[in-house]
Amino acid sequence: MRIRFAFLVALFAFFGTCVSAAAENLTEEAWLQNQGNQFIQALGLYDDEERFMRLRTLIDTTFDMQSMAKRVVGSRWTSLDADMQGRFVNAFKSYVIYVYAAKPINFGTIDFNVKDAVDIGNYNRESRVSASLTLQTQTGVQEGMQPMTLPVSFVVMLKGGSFRIVDVSLNGLSLISFVRGVFYREMQQNKNNIYVTLHALEKTAYNAAQGNYQTPDVLNEIIRENPYEER
Repeated sequence: MRIRFAFLVALFAFFGTCVSAAAENLTEEAWLQNQGNQFIQALGLYDDEERFMRLRTLIDTTFDMQSMAKRVVGSRWTSLDADMQGRFVNAFKSYVIYVYAAKPINFGTIDFNVKDAVDIGNYNRESRVSASLTLQTQTGVQEGMQPMTLPVSFVVMLKGGSFRIVDVSLNGLSLISFVRGVFYREMQQNKNNIYVTLHALEKTAYNAAQGNYQTPDVLNEIIRENPYEER
């Protein structure tokens, strides 16, 4: 549970407001360092609606969700039309928000330190940025427990003059690899029918949102009335 909790913190702690790299002349390291506090503040908001809305905006402006979804689905991505691709991205994003931001998270202490960025050397102009995350819950502070420090790395892409995160790894566990594993397990259960699998993912996101008392308008954005027909 401690590792899972830390992984979620690492995933969320650096969404932040997207800053134009060209306008601000920021390096990847400076950008990640600056973004941490903004997202930590959003996670701690007690008003549910405000927290959900801020997190949704931060995800849209900092992560390249299209690229991440494409990496998760793999070669099957090209078999989906634009509508299906958009629905997969929306289901993935909605699930992350409504499951892991359901309640405000308060830290006793948290310390994020960016170390360096290394050019991956691929055509996407990506860099791998290493960092460390030290965190302690309020309960841990009160009980005198030792804080937990874990290595974190980010794959950052410069896109349209702004940095975008396309993967996060904690203790060597890649978010893309983790979600890809979940996706392919669902595919096996659904006899490799990608349309049925995507609808199952939509239903999972819908149920998570419904459990967080979202309005009908929000729920309808996640899943439509008619499920996918098997093709």
